[in-house]
Amino acid sequence: MITGDLRNRIDSVRDAFWFGGILNPLEVILEGQRADGEFVTSLQSRAFTGEL
Repeated sequence: MITGDLRNRIDSVRDAFWFGGILNPLEVILEGQRADGEFVTSLQSRAFTGEL
């Protein structure tokens, strides 16, 4: 079980997400991974067509 200072720090991060309108922080991680994948795909496509 997490207690003490670490628990308080985790709670403050969770509260920041919550008050910012993000109910599930995992959504932020997954969205970031999706955006990274799209960016890499775009770069690969541009490199293949000679646009880079």
